[in-house]
Amino acid sequence: MDDNNLLRDLGLNKYEASAYLTLLNEGISDANTISQRSNIPMGKVYEVLESLKNEGLVEIQDSRPKKYRSVDPKIALNNYYLKKKKDTENELDRIKETVSKAEEKLAQYTYPDYQENTFWSMIMEADEHLKFVKQLSGETKNEICVVHQYTLKSFKPSEFSEIYPSIFDYMFPLIYRGVRINVITPDSYFLTLLKQKYESISDEHLKERIESFVKVRVLDTKHGFTLIDNYMVILDVQNPLQPNKTMGLIKIYDTNFSHKLKSKFNELWKLAGKFALSGYS
Repeated sequence: MDDNNLLRDLGLNKYEASAYLTLLNEGISDANTISQRSNIPMGKVYEVLESLKNEGLVEIQDSRPKKYRSVDPKIALNNYYLKKKKDTENELDRIKETVSKAEEKLAQYTYPDYQENTFWSMIMEADEHLKFVKQLSGETKNEICVVHQYTLKSFKPSEFSEIYPSIFDYMFPLIYRGVRINVITPDSYFLTLLKQKYESISDEHLKERIESFVKVRVLDTKHGFTLIDNYMVILDVQNPLQPNKTMGLIKIYDTNFSHKLKSKFNELWKLAGKFALSGYS
């Protein structure tokens, strides 16, 4: 990467990067010289140099004509970083305050009833799945019911390890909020991971919460779905080239469909065998 692009990656525009490099090469210069050496139009060069001064990269001698000097890069770039850091922190504080106000203000709006209206969306990119799971954890208020298909048994341990440890971490805030998590799953490495995660927890209070709010049962079934609070359904999209692999996820808001699947879940729950993480079931 050349020096101009390196400076542009820091946030300078094309003219700013060119003017700063010119001053590093030429030393103290006037605007006309900088314009010629940097290929910056004279109508823009003063604006560019003023911007560099505001960023702490250039000093200006207020003479006739004005003279410009580059600040030593070690000093200038460190100051530039600190300024950007402070600006970012101030912007984040502003956004946080605005979010707080917006949450309070927008809370007056009521969500639609999905009894009569159906809405669905899809997630197809693998790297979007965890973001999807994180969003779901924020939306869930009371209960999650999960049914894994029997095809989960064919997954290799490495395939589980890529995503499930992170999903387990998203479960903890749900458990602290009192969300019930009921899982029907085949006898696969998923159960091993779940047990390992439970045994690695040193917080006894969290373990007690898990024992109270997480229930797991074992069953081989062709069914596969996730229910959120009896109004949202998550379905896997299978890869036609690899039938045992998930290609994406569909999220469906539909209360009627959810109630029908909840009946199916209850039916499967009765057929499934109990699984103990630590002597509870």
